[in-house]
Amino acid sequence: MKVTYLYHSGFLVEWENCCFLFDYIRGDLPRQAMQKPFFVFCSHSHGDHFTPEIFAKFRSKPDTCFVLARQIDLRPSRLDKWGLPDWQREKIFRIKAGESLQCADPKGEPLEISTLASTDLGVAFLVRYEGKCLYHAGDLNDWQWKGEPEEWNRNMRKRFLTQMKKLQSLPIDLAFVPLDPRQEEMAPCGLNALLTTARVEKVLPMHMWDRYEIGAWWKKEGGLPDQADKLLEIQREGQQFTL
Repeated sequence: MKVTYLYHSGFLVEWENCCFLFDYIRGDLPRQAMQKPFFVFCSHSHGDHFTPEIFAKFRSKPDTCFVLARQIDLRPSRLDKWGLPDWQREKIFRIKAGESLQCADPKGEPLEISTLASTDLGVAFLVRYEGKCLYHAGDLNDWQWKGEPEEWNRNMRKRFLTQMKKLQSLPIDLAFVPLDPRQEEMAPCGLNALLTTARVEKVLPMHMWDRYEIGAWWKKEGGLPDQADKLLEIQREGQQFTL
């Protein structure tokens, strides 16, 4: 698979027969990729993870399916405002935390989608396809903050670890995980917990607010020394990785 980092938490994953697009808000999609069917995933309604422009971008591609967190407000009046044609409305699949969705690509290859509850809004996605498992965390993270009351941070940690237990020993081929520099020394907590819980092969950090140096910092100081090679460093928008 080929993975393109688009912006913030947005990634394009290209397979032979289709493409996955996660939490897209901006970025150029390769022309070759646009020739394939798309599955568009949106984890929640925050403006740095969801934009209604995704519908306009794919309005001329009826081979597109939208898998959206149920938390996103899709009342008919909003769909009318965004100008969704009937075919797009029929291809919106809404999913909440703890649910699963079974579907297939246009050639019949099974695609299994399941979700975890975010510690912020919406869901995190587990997507199984062609024998691989992808994890896109959305805003599921250990959002501890300097200056927050100890009780608040302790409760956040507890809620996060409750979700991580559902990934115990799970093989994950590629994980997209927040590594937010605003959390300062607490930034690695979520990623480190995932790596010590699931069996993750490779990680692409996200939610970095253009401060890409945090990837190198995690490898040298904030991360787990024995797993440093699992993190792929992102340095720019449009950067591609072949896995």
